Amino acid sequence: MTSIVLKNSPAPLPAGIDLGGGVLGLLRAIRMFSSDQLAAMGRLRQTYGPTYRITISGTSVVVFTRPDDIHAVLVEQADSFHKDEDYTDPQRGLARFVGQGLLTSDGALWKKQRKLVAPALHAKRIANYGGTMTEYTAAMLDGWRDGEARDIAREMTTLTIRIVGKTLFDIDASGTRARPVFEAMDAIQEMQGNMTLIPEWIPTPTNRRRRRSLAALDALVYGMIAERKADSTDRGDLLSMLVAARDENGEPMDDRQLRDEAVTLFLAGHETTANTLNWTFALLAQHP
Repeated sequence: MTSIVLKNSPAPLPAGIDLGGGVLGLLRAIRMFSSDQLAAMGRLRQTYGPTYRITISGTSVVVFTRPDDIHAVLVEQADSFHKDEDYTDPQRGLARFVGQGLLTSDGALWKKQRKLVAPALHAKRIANYGGTMTEYTAAMLDGWRDGEARDIAREMTTLTIRIVGKTLFDIDASGTRARPVFEAMDAIQEMQGNMTLIPEWIPTPTNRRRRRSLAALDALVYGMIAERKADSTDRGDLLSMLVAARDENGEPMDDRQLRDEAVTLFLAGHETTANTLNWTFALLAQHP
């Protein structure tokens, strides 16, 4: 599933739901999507078909669920679409937490960074991480016992965080040094997953905790970047590759860009994989 946001578009829109404007429209959206977003999207698809719209305050989000349509948007006509402000806005979007990494950058910056990051994600490089994945998975399974009840979502999240911590930063994510990574990722996912009327600048306990955890994450990542620059030895992790990367003019990424790409890769690398594993287990349980 993918979606595009249309503002004042002259193009005809597909059938869908209009939640109205202002605070009431926002409250209707929160009520509809906050408890079970997947179920809500499923109901809309059943009602309006595989392509439908959700309109709030005159802004329409068109949702595509057919693979061919998604491929057309993301690949065939990618230059015609740009990332939404929910990703790119440094004040209100995801960019205020993860910066201008590949997930939140757009246009010329995205193209430049994509070329710089590509060598770190080469298939041969990734294949070398198979041993780490196998080792950590075996260690997890060694702790399981027949007849136990396990929270698969938590188990898979812990497993993928450990793997990404090792392959990206060359750190043991089960140790105390990686605690800021766990706390910051939880804070970012909580922010993305929950709709709220409370602005970020209001010092609620949640907002204060989020700021503290992100400050601790920055201290950790910037410290590791400094370590890599002081010792140029390739430690086999992705951060070493990012520090060594050079653009067409022979220039490296600055510390801020390195931080943004590292945090982005950590968030995207563990969350999506953990969710895929969760759904795999769910389907296996339904179809033994």
